[in-house]
Amino acid sequence: MEFNSGVSMFLPDSIGLNGNDFDEEDHEDIVHEQTNQNEIVELIMAAFEGHEEPSDGEEEEDDEDDESLNTSNSSHLIVNEHELLNTNNNNNNANDHYIQQQQHELLHRNHLYQQPLYSTPAVSTPPPLVPPSASTDFDDHTQYTYPRYQQFDEHNNTEQDIQFSTKSSALVHYQNPNRHTNNNNNNNNIASTGVQYFDSLPTIDFIDPMQAQFMYQTSSTSSSDTQNQLNKFRILCNVKERKITELENRLTEYHEKYNSDLRVLKHKIELSERAKYDYEQRYQSITRQCEELIETNNQLQRTIKDAELKIQQLEGNKTQLEKKLDDAESLIDSLHRKVNELQRFESIARTQQDCELILASTREKHEQEIINLNEKLQITQMNLQEKTIEVDELRIQLESACKNNEKAIFERMETISHLNQQLHDCQRQYTDLLTSKSMDTFNQTETKRQLNRMTEDKEKLENICQEFQSEIRTLRERLGITEHEVDKDLFGISSISVNELSSLNRQVVPHNSTSFDNPNESLINENHHLKERIDEFASNEKNLIQINEELQRQIHELTHKDTMNSDETIITNSIHMEQINSLTKENEQLKKNYSNLHEKYDYEKHELHTIIEQLREDIVDLDKTKQLYIDVCQEKNSIEDKLRAKFEHEIKIKLDDLRRTLEKEYNDKILYYKNNFEQDNQILKTKYNQDLEQQSKELNQDIERMKINHEKMINELNIELDRLRANDDTKNRLIYVEKEFEQLKHDYSDLNIKQKELINNCKILEDENQNLLQTIEQLDQEKLQLKETYEKTEEKLSNEIQQLNELIEKQKYELNHSSKQTDEIQIDLKQNLEALQTRIHNYENAVSQYEEYRLKLENSLQKITQQRDTNKMDLRLTKEMLVNKENEFNKIKLNFDEIEKSLQIYKERTLQNETTINNLQKQIQQYEQEILELNQTKLKDIQ
Repeated sequence: MEFNSGVSMFLPDSIGLNGNDFDEEDHEDIVHEQTNQNEIVELIMAAFEGHEEPSDGEEEEDDEDDESLNTSNSSHLIVNEHELLNTNNNNNNANDHYIQQQQHELLHRNHLYQQPLYSTPAVSTPPPLVPPSASTDFDDHTQYTYPRYQQFDEHNNTEQDIQFSTKSSALVHYQNPNRHTNNNNNNNNIASTGVQYFDSLPTIDFIDPMQAQFMYQTSSTSSSDTQNQLNKFRILCNVKERKITELENRLTEYHEKYNSDLRVLKHKIELSERAKYDYEQRYQSITRQCEELIETNNQLQRTIKDAELKIQQLEGNKTQLEKKLDDAESLIDSLHRKVNELQRFESIARTQQDCELILASTREKHEQEIINLNEKLQITQMNLQEKTIEVDELRIQLESACKNNEKAIFERMETISHLNQQLHDCQRQYTDLLTSKSMDTFNQTETKRQLNRMTEDKEKLENICQEFQSEIRTLRERLGITEHEVDKDLFGISSISVNELSSLNRQVVPHNSTSFDNPNESLINENHHLKERIDEFASNEKNLIQINEELQRQIHELTHKDTMNSDETIITNSIHMEQINSLTKENEQLKKNYSNLHEKYDYEKHELHTIIEQLREDIVDLDKTKQLYIDVCQEKNSIEDKLRAKFEHEIKIKLDDLRRTLEKEYNDKILYYKNNFEQDNQILKTKYNQDLEQQSKELNQDIERMKINHEKMINELNIELDRLRANDDTKNRLIYVEKEFEQLKHDYSDLNIKQKELINNCKILEDENQNLLQTIEQLDQEKLQLKETYEKTEEKLSNEIQQLNELIEKQKYELNHSSKQTDEIQIDLKQNLEALQTRIHNYENAVSQYEEYRLKLENSLQKITQQRDTNKMDLRLTKEMLVNKENEFNKIKLNFDEIEKSLQIYKERTLQNETTINNLQKQIQQYEQEILELNQTKLKDIQ
């Protein structure tokens, strides 16, 4: 038999057979009662053996409906059968032997799952002395009584103390399965020895009210056999009715639990649907933000194009300035030729000597000024070189910072992928933990530690990225300041050259106020000097006349004194004669000098008259050359305007072509990126929706399966209840139904576990979505940083444009001022015809100034070319940055594809694991079925 019925509690195998109650006088009555009891036991066993066991086909159908129902059969069988074995120790040797065999088999089969309540000795040694116990009191109101020991619950593994009341009485009967059937021997052994050895543990038979009635009715000798049988069947029917009511109550409780679980599952499904709707809304908002960022990128690229156009315009202006420089150099050459032609005149040769002296002095001054200016230029060039070196260093630092930033981004992506891999590993470990219950706590601590480490690594990486970003910002600010200072220095130098160029192009001869006033002043000074010399000579003559008069007076005085003192007069006369001789000599020399000076004055006067006449002729020639030069300048200006218009037109055409090509390329790239981004978003949407739909479908399928299985079980239970009510021999079926209810409990627990797994999967999906949102936020931050850099570049370019406009306005003002000065100088030329020497001197000064200006222009052009090269380098760097950003985007795509592949691999592995788990469960079920079949065969063999 498969099921040991609980009716063994009601078997009258211990009725009135306590060892203490035996007496020699009542031996015959006891033998008679024992024979009646043996007959009753045989009838009840025959009734239970006559009941058909559940067929194998039905068991297979039940196993196919619920694969997980047979997982907990063994544990329930252990507890029920163990209790039945401890309570069903009969007096018959056959029954004792049968029960011991069954107990040993069950203990041997299930020794891993539960420890036995009572242990039997392995060796046939005499057991310890156990005194016979007195009768125990129990409650009359309890329907079933159990022994007082610690009862183990399967699900909670908690010890439940079942206490007994002291109202009802219980009989304690100690059995020995090795004793013979002969009652005389038993009585003799009992009488002879007060202490009794037992091979097995004692069984405590508790008396139920129904059992007491049964004992009372069967023990009476006056009642007939038919009445005993009727009483037995009535008692069995009452017991079965009680069991049926208990099972019905359990059925209602399970049905209520099932309904509550259904409600909870429906509520969770609704919550998952709401979460799905929230995720879709978040996804839409993220797509909108991405579109806005794309628009801002377009605007920034437009500003970059405008800046490039402005740079090209500046280059055009530079070419124009170079042309003007060439024209100025040609003008200087023509002026040199004219100067050489003027030097051929013989009349100028004499004046050239004086002019050379003046030129030498002016050249010395000019050389000193040039030396000072060269020193200043060298200092400025040194400063410029230092600033360029600093700019290069800052650029190198910026490039290194950008590279470090890129490395940090790549490291962040690698850490994210590493974290995702660790997450997958944690999920695998979590699944392994569910299968292996013994390693739960240890693996949970390890996963917590790993998660903590991952979060710490993530925080460290974020801090490092923030530090790099702050360094990049500081370097950019320093670069902006240095570039602004360099631009100021460059444009400060170029402004001087442009002013001088503009003044030189509009003038025939450089007629600055300083250059014309200086030679006029020199001639006036010379005239004043000559007048002073003449005045000195006149004053000398007057002095000489006065001296002569004084000498004559002295002579008269001396002659008067001579008369007084002859000796003195002789001496004084000698002295005075000497003085007179000296004075006469001096007078003669002065007269000679005066005559020479007068001759020189006359000669110089004549020469000056000739020079003035020649200068008048030269002025006429210069007026003619001036008119010719003005005509040439007008022609030159017209040609320059035409060439400028052509050049600007060509530049505009080229710029339009470049703009079109760049716009086409940019639009193509934007469309390509947009399409890729939209495709990726659609793929993510579809995958996410498919995952949610699959999970919801799986939940619905599980719920429907459980509903179907529950309905099937309810129908089967109802059918079985009907059969039980119709048939008296369905006790084993009811026990099987109880076990199925317990399996239903386990199914509900399995459902709860699955539900928890689904919740964990939902949490994992939420974490992945949060990670995606974090990556999108990081991209937004990078785009904002790019915006800031573009805005800074825009501000720099706008400042440069403003400076250029200011310089142009200054140049215009200086041109107007120079034109006014030229008009004033022409008026001065008409008035000052006598200043030809000063003009020659001014020509030479102008030549030297032209050379200086040319050098300055060359330096400024070199600096402008350097600035152009730096701008080109900046443009290249920006292009490289864009290329790097594209590469980063491609790498992000590749990482995303790898993550998707890993997800697919993970799903495939989970499917494989599920198949393996199902196969293992099937194997376990087959193994249990085989064990049950073996037990059935053993029981049949024993019977």
